[in-house]
Amino acid sequence: MGRPARDAFDVATRQRILDAAEQEFSAAGLAGAGLAAIADRAGIRAPSILHHFASKEALYGSTVALAFGRLAEALGGAMAGRGPLGARVEALTRAFEGFLRARPSIALLILRELMNPRGHGRPILMRQIVPILDAVEGYLKRAGVRRGLPVREAMLSVVSNGLLRAATGPLREALWGRGDSGPRLARLLFVKE
Repeated sequence: MGRPARDAFDVATRQRILDAAEQEFSAAGLAGAGLAAIADRAGIRAPSILHHFASKEALYGSTVALAFGRLAEALGGAMAGRGPLGARVEALTRAFEGFLRARPSIALLILRELMNPRGHGRPILMRQIVPILDAVEGYLKRAGVRRGLPVREAMLSVVSNGLLRAATGPLREALWGRGDSGPRLARLLFVKE
């Protein structure tokens, strides 16, 4: 009987570590984050992290993989929807922006690594991002977006807008104004009406 409780404890501890790591990596990057700071956020001792993850780099990889797995699920759900192209494009954009609103630290983590050409986490991040971009690009092309549109570049414009909006926190409204124009902008880019 003691075993299931220990397994449940390990799963809960692992998730606390991942949540704390997401916050710390977004604040300090892979190079700047320390296991002690992550452990403090998780409410455990630093050596306990190494019981769950072989190294800080392994923890970073798991943190990024988990975040992008969640993003892929959210986007996959939106891509499974039916209806007119404009509504599907808006739903896809809402799914992306909703993911970032729920986890703004991911926006900071992505931007931090993309802006640092020597970022240690950059290769890990790129292995996670590119397959998602490929899937969404294929979906949009099959859906019949505006002819002649450079789909990848248009997607990255929408993604960049969402990342910056999420990362600016309290400055968001002052910079972008009230409301949520991302889905409408995406519709204007992708759909000829």
